[in-house]
Amino acid sequence: MCIYFLVTSYKIAFKVIGAMNVMQALEEGIATQYILRKHHLLTSSQAENVLQVVNDIIALHATSVGTPYLSLFNRMKSFQRQNLDEEFYVKRNLVRLTAMRSTLFITSKFASL
Repeated sequence: MCIYFLVTSYKIAFKVIGAMNVMQALEEGIATQYILRKHHLLTSSQAENVLQVVNDIIALHATSVGTPYLSLFNRMKSFQRQNLDEEFYVKRNLVRLTAMRSTLFITSKFASL
């Protein structure tokens, strides 16, 4: 299922391609709330664990050392530095990727499955 967003000055058109061809207009506020909730940036949508956040946003930007910690601190209810370290070094559920222009990302090893 693919989601295409067409941004207009007044609303965002939302089209789902798949089993159902549905066209539904969303107000900008609704679309913004959806994106903030999906990225765990609302207080009511904060995640419980690191893996949930990483799977939902696909990857954490990790070019500088502190960036993934700050990103998780803003997206989790009670984030501690040990949470990321445990998933990355002990459980080995996360992997480090190098992308274009030597940008580093941390993503779930399950994302490629």
